[in-house]
Amino acid sequence: MTEWRWSDGDPRARGHLWVRLGITLGLVGLLILAYGNLLRLDHPEGDFVNHREFGRRFLTHEFLYSNGLNIPYLPFWGMVHAPLAGLSCRTGFMVHLFLGGIALLILLLLCWKMSQKNLFLKTWQHLWVILATLLFLSRPIVRDFQDGGANLIVVALAWGAIASWCYRRPRWCAFLLGLAVALKSTSVLFLFYFVWKRQWRVALLTIAWVLALTVSPVLWQGGSSYSNHVLFWWRHVRAGVQSSDPNRGVLGQEEVRNLALRPTLGRLLGLPPTQASIVIWGICLVLLVGCAWVFRRTSDRGSSLVCLHECAAVLLLMLLLSPITWNPHCVAAVPAIYLLLGSTLTRERSTRRILLPLVLVVVSLRSPLNPTLFGEALARLSYQVGLTTWSLLLLLGMTLQRVAMRSVQTRESLQNPLVSTHARLVGRNAA
Repeated sequence: MTEWRWSDGDPRARGHLWVRLGITLGLVGLLILAYGNLLRLDHPEGDFVNHREFGRRFLTHEFLYSNGLNIPYLPFWGMVHAPLAGLSCRTGFMVHLFLGGIALLILLLLCWKMSQKNLFLKTWQHLWVILATLLFLSRPIVRDFQDGGANLIVVALAWGAIASWCYRRPRWCAFLLGLAVALKSTSVLFLFYFVWKRQWRVALLTIAWVLALTVSPVLWQGGSSYSNHVLFWWRHVRAGVQSSDPNRGVLGQEEVRNLALRPTLGRLLGLPPTQASIVIWGICLVLLVGCAWVFRRTSDRGSSLVCLHECAAVLLLMLLLSPITWNPHCVAAVPAIYLLLGSTLTRERSTRRILLPLVLVVVSLRSPLNPTLFGEALARLSYQVGLTTWSLLLLLGMTLQRVAMRSVQTRESLQNPLVSTHARLVGRNAA
């Protein structure tokens, strides 16, 4: 059957073109407003200064954790930041900021490339999804850029590892994931994911890279100094994680701006510390077991949407289960937001159900209650109840729902290949 299209001279075709152009320009305009603060970054601030100092101490053989500096990080973090100590603070910040921008570009391009075989979206639709993702997550992205973009780099490494795995490059996958885990240990959840999926080769290679990179600072620090640093790090991290009081963590008394699930629940349960800790660990265990149950089916890793949604869910689990989750860490939600936004542009009826929850999520991630608009008391209340944390949990639920739905569709397509072929043709024509 011949597909009917409007001719180039048809007024309706021109009308649709102007609508697309208007939406695109509108998104670009909103992005300029959202990212305007980046133009005023004339001096380094925040965590970048701490990370550069961490690298300077590494070079000069000083004790890295003096005055409580960067306790959550292993010495390898100081080693990779050591080159910045040889540059002026402003020059080093610009170099780090450039790498963060490249990481964001790579992350978005990988989301585009890996999903285009299954979402059946046109180029301009993918462009909309990219612009909308940048807009909805502008607050954590801008905040991360103010610190140099370190979290974007780590997320791009982890997602690059997933892309390498999807395209059957296990060695690249292991190296990139090993580097991400050595930089920030919360990325180790991906290692457990590969073990759960019985990807033994990738898992073993990743463990080898993690060990090699994590131990590599010993070549500069020496065995005695390195072991002292690791023991100091381990004592503080273990004390924070195993604390019977959920309101005390790795850095001491938990702050309201910590978006992780444990301190958020600790503020809300209103139970004695020991009882609250048991309940919270139980909730975290149920969350992990539930995700593992949804991931139980081994899917084709060839850029299938099931695989992509699963890995996006692992990134969200990292945010929720990490001992420390600040707002800049929420850049890890980029793949999940991208995939869900892309799904809403398809013709599937099931995607309409996620529109309202998705709007609630992106509004919370983009702009938690502004004190100027809603008042200081209401804004503080939104932090106390963990509005952003619950939005991340809702985003995880929507992502897991897509995994379960796609798994059912995949199983049905394997049982009836003719239906699968027809569905793909319909999807391409609809796009």
